[in-house]
Amino acid sequence: MRTLFIFRQDLRLHDNKGLLEAMRNSKKILPIFILDSNIRKEFGVKDPRFWFILEAVEVLDRELQKYGGRLSVYIGDPLEVVKDIIQKEKISSIFANRSYSPYGKKRDDAINDFALSRGIPYVLVKDFLLVEPEEVEVRKVFTPFSKLWRKHIEFNHIYASPISFDIEDELLWWINWYIPLERRDIWEVFWYPKFHPYWTIPFGKSRLKINWDTYDDTRNFPWIDGSTRLSPYIRFWIFSIRELFRQFQYNPTIINELAWREFWYHIAYYFPNIYYEEFQEKKRHIQWEMNDYLWSKFQNGETGYPLIDAAIRQLYETNWMHNRLRMVVASFLTKNLWIDWRRGEKWFRQYLIDYDEAINIGNWQWSASVGADPKPIRIFNPLLQSERFDLQAVFIKKYLPELQGVSAKDIHSLNLSHLYIPTIVDQKLSAAKAKERYK
Repeated sequence: MRTLFIFRQDLRLHDNKGLLEAMRNSKKILPIFILDSNIRKEFGVKDPRFWFILEAVEVLDRELQKYGGRLSVYIGDPLEVVKDIIQKEKISSIFANRSYSPYGKKRDDAINDFALSRGIPYVLVKDFLLVEPEEVEVRKVFTPFSKLWRKHIEFNHIYASPISFDIEDELLWWINWYIPLERRDIWEVFWYPKFHPYWTIPFGKSRLKINWDTYDDTRNFPWIDGSTRLSPYIRFWIFSIRELFRQFQYNPTIINELAWREFWYHIAYYFPNIYYEEFQEKKRHIQWEMNDYLWSKFQNGETGYPLIDAAIRQLYETNWMHNRLRMVVASFLTKNLWIDWRRGEKWFRQYLIDYDEAINIGNWQWSASVGADPKPIRIFNPLLQSERFDLQAVFIKKYLPELQGVSAKDIHSLNLSHLYIPTIVDQKLSAAKAKERYK
């Protein structure tokens, strides 16, 4: 029996539930990774996320070699790749970890239909979330959801010890990685340079080892290294979500953030229309202004508000934006510029290395006050936010070096005259106008 295991964004051996189930099913595993040509075409071959995935694939391949196997790498449409492998190899079953996005589900349905037509079972394993979306009764507000979510984790002992190739010696004799006759080298599929300057696998592993006892005190300040920066590694399953829960289970703030992640998947599962329209039906009538001038100035980081512009430059330089700044930027775009949240969501999709569709859409709708878990209309004042969370303007000056010689006080009060670009909108007037519109 030969089992095909499809690695996706679960590029690890440690605590990989789908891989473990494949091993239990067969003594010969054909491990493959498919660089989806549809996604590659959408984002372009030089997208920094591919550099990130490349390193993860290389690390995974080296790990497999320790056990006598190799990772076979393909590029193309996943269904066509699977068809080709089945025609060439005697595959008795196919395993993969479950995907949740509309595209991922459509892709898996197509593979499943083909596999069934050949009498081959296609098994999708739950690995990406601590609690599956359907395992919690539908909830539209975060707090009731999180209470049920935590009860489910406790009841099912999801934080139990992981299965690891390093500790499960009795499994080693069982693993007989099957190497296919044809194998494409990784360098043939990916475009180099191969590593993203800000995100590497060793960097992620080093962040995982840090004691984050001071997280509550540091996470909101973009000028210090006070956030875990683990989001790209969670997005691409470099670390098991169960491993993260075990490590941080005594840090309520981090666990709360993991719960928010799963809340947005919960919402997307029960209300799939959020992928294209507002969650709140009464907000679907909003007439967003499609002001191309304001949108262009915003995208270029030329709003005249230093904290907003610095956050945008951080995004372009590092393919990441500090979490608090994401909220401030999203609030500014939707409530001060009155630009459709969908534009902002697609903009993040283009640049964020940790982009996750369900989470990104959920957060943008929340910031625009049109999504689930509705709050009183909250409008972040970028000047108050910069004074509170970047008092000495350290972060601002890092990304706006043209303001190096300006005092922090002048930056926070916009006492900049000819030293910086003028603001594109009056914060107070636009905020007041937004409040009236929401009524």
